[in-house]
Amino acid sequence: MTAWRAGLADWRPPARRGWRRESPLTPLRRVHGSAKTARALVGLATPLLAGCAPQSVTEQGASIGRLYNLFLAVAAVVWVTVTGVMVWSLVRYRRKDGDDRLPKQIHGNKYWELSWTLIPLVIIAGLIVATVRTQSTVLHQQPDPDLTVEVTGFQWSWRFAYPESGTEVVGSSRRPPELVVPANRTVHVRLESADVIHNFYIPRTLFKRYAIPGRPTSST
Repeated sequence: MTAWRAGLADWRPPARRGWRRESPLTPLRRVHGSAKTARALVGLATPLLAGCAPQSVTEQGASIGRLYNLFLAVAAVVWVTVTGVMVWSLVRYRRKDGDDRLPKQIHGNKYWELSWTLIPLVIIAGLIVATVRTQSTVLHQQPDPDLTVEVTGFQWSWRFAYPESGTEVVGSSRRPPELVVPANRTVHVRLESADVIHNFYIPRTLFKRYAIPGRPTSST
């Protein structure tokens, strides 16, 4: 098994610079500049965040990775759209110097209200369908696996047993065990816990399950 650790780099906020009003159009230019910067950051963050998940070596893990990228892309589009409309509204309908008149008061618009109600419903329905399809692929049990591995969690490590060969690998708190499986073969995993709830995660397969005492689970 591979241990993954993430570190946080020290970060200091940049020093504030003084704001000087050069002309009546200066704030408008700053708003447009901020909007362009936000769009550029979203475009850069999408592939970077998608790379946070390791490349899976299994078909089930690849399905999970595609679903993750879909959710990330939809969230990025929604964020850019909402932020763009909000910034545009602030710039377009901002209060101008010397103008104390109230803007035109509008009670409502049924077409806009229907649009911003149906669009989120369609998006959520599409994500639900994609999630159900991916879940059915991940949870599908192969009838005749090539190898069976019995995984048992205990305080404070794991035990991997191979019933076909009678081999058993037991780890300790200082030396975690190494799970070895053949490539291009179907592997059946039986997961259980000997004491408390354990979190079993294989990064290269995007496979994650909880080992719960008294409730053994199986995955292929």
